[in-house]
Amino acid sequence: MHFYTIEDYQSQLKGAKVLVRVDTNATLESGVMPFTERVKAAFETIQYLVNAGASVVVAAHNGREGELGYVSLGPLYMMLKKEHPKELPELVCPGNTYDEERKGLNSDAIKAIKGLKPGQVLVLENVRFLVQETAKMKREEFVQEKFVKDLLEAGIQYFVMDGFSVAHRAQMSVVGFAQIPNLAGLCIKKELIGSSRVIELLEHNKTGKGKVTFVLGGAKIQDYLELIEKALEQGTVGKILTGGLLGQICMFAKGYDLGPLSKKPLDKKDSKGKSIWDEKDRVAKLLEKYADRFVLPEDVAYEMPDKSRRECSLTDIPAELKEKGAVLDIGSKTITRYMEIVYNSQMVYWKGPLGAFDRNPAFGDGSKKVLQVLVNNTNIFSVMGGGDTGQMIESFGVKPEQIGYMSLAGGALIELLAGKKLPGIAILEESYKKFPLQK
Repeated sequence: MHFYTIEDYQSQLKGAKVLVRVDTNATLESGVMPFTERVKAAFETIQYLVNAGASVVVAAHNGREGELGYVSLGPLYMMLKKEHPKELPELVCPGNTYDEERKGLNSDAIKAIKGLKPGQVLVLENVRFLVQETAKMKREEFVQEKFVKDLLEAGIQYFVMDGFSVAHRAQMSVVGFAQIPNLAGLCIKKELIGSSRVIELLEHNKTGKGKVTFVLGGAKIQDYLELIEKALEQGTVGKILTGGLLGQICMFAKGYDLGPLSKKPLDKKDSKGKSIWDEKDRVAKLLEKYADRFVLPEDVAYEMPDKSRRECSLTDIPAELKEKGAVLDIGSKTITRYMEIVYNSQMVYWKGPLGAFDRNPAFGDGSKKVLQVLVNNTNIFSVMGGGDTGQMIESFGVKPEQIGYMSLAGGALIELLAGKKLPGIAILEESYKKFPLQK
């Protein structure tokens, strides 16, 4: 993988106008943008560009149209201004930066960008407010959009891609600036180095010498089903430890009756109108074909109406679980088994918590105890990614630096590991060939 970074271009950045696409997407807390790891990573790249003497325009998004998180980036601007008054003394935010049709920049934004001085930073409004940002268009069409042309005419000379968690999306603010050099920011660089190590270990597992384990839970199993299929087919994964809603659909697929309350979250439709229950047959076929790779719970922990935690074996499911209980975690015997498998692994890729600790702290045992084995055994190369996984390790007092490779992305990392070409990375590689570095 060949690409240029902002470090390669440091001398050329002095006095240049730079557009940097970051991903600070977060859930607001009482209207305030939290200083998350994503925001921290974005700030490091912004600060690097400022120190290099560039005039910086920041593009980011928050939420999707129709969601509660689909809000102005004003809170991001205010948070950066509050948290870093010394590092970013000249932060500029001209309010709404888009024209009335939401197709390009308004005159105030264009004027502000043209007048940006070295060291100044301007934060654009939520790019998903633009009608064409998420349109189903070819990259060549995005290049011709008014938003792109406005920025280039305002003087943008370099595009910095630094939002790995949006690199798998062929959207206007990700792939629309092929006319100018595209450079990797500090976050993207770290992500690509980490993911390359993961891909190398997955390939090594094909020889039978590596011990690669997937720990898969959480609520969004559709995100990683394709990765499961590819890893099983290619032999890059040794064991798949199941938890969360993946564990539950596996148990239902094997014929275990966990009751209607356990089935309820599996019936919930996503934004595409699909539910996890719709994947039951697909999962059942994988379980049958790769029975030696999947490790299913042998006992479960379930919540009763009084919020208490109770456990049972899958060979003896009580009536109270079927009638009033909801499975929210793996049981004690399963925890012990998972701990042993993780301990003897060479690499562990973990996505999503094994239990619903966020709903009831009593159901965090599975995640907490298996996670502790992973952290304590320094011989294991651990890989994690995604918002819910990040929330999990924070809740259990684990620091990102205790994880071998802590990705800020969920979907992008999964697609990269599944062998897909990410649009935001592909354009970096193309730019490397198109714009040779002049030293």
